[in-house]
Amino acid sequence: MQPTGATRHCLLRRLALGMVAFVLLCRWSCDGNETFVPARGIDGDMSRRGLLAVAGPALLGGPGTASAMTQGITDVVEYMNRRKRELVPYMKQGIDYLETHEIDERMMLFLPKMCRKMEAYAGLQSRGAAPDKNTYRLNASVKAFEKAIKAGDKKAALEAFQKYQDDIPEGIARFDIHNPVTYEGPKDVNLPAAT
Repeated sequence: MQPTGATRHCLLRRLALGMVAFVLLCRWSCDGNETFVPARGIDGDMSRRGLLAVAGPALLGGPGTASAMTQGITDVVEYMNRRKRELVPYMKQGIDYLETHEIDERMMLFLPKMCRKMEAYAGLQSRGAAPDKNTYRLNASVKAFEKAIKAGDKKAALEAFQKYQDDIPEGIARFDIHNPVTYEGPKDVNLPAAT
């Protein structure tokens, strides 16, 4: 039986990943002229084990391959703060305009971009690799916000956005749209000098 296009693509991807893993493993295990110098404090065997731990499930197609991106995040607080700095200012721009103006053509043009940013931020609220109830609840608020804007109901749109904010789980993801420190961070932080 011939593999289908999607299966063939998956097999080719696994084969390519396997070849890359094999080449890297061979390069790291050679004792002669090594072109790879491991970072200070990392044992060569540990590097090989780390490579196999990352590449193994992807090659075998086992569970955990879909969550490889989220598993690779080493500093969740920094990641969430960075995504807040990237996404929330678009929401702030839209809400500021909505609060000071009526729903007009300019707001309608900005709506798709704002909704994409809201959905992207909602996707970060999942406790695991797959969307969960937090993500679905936030996406429902995004749809309600979009529907209210398209209907020209400013009050309902602001209420939907407030519900979106209230539904964000407690913790580092929570922000107040009217308090920039909650999503931009403090302005006058004295950082240590680089060494």
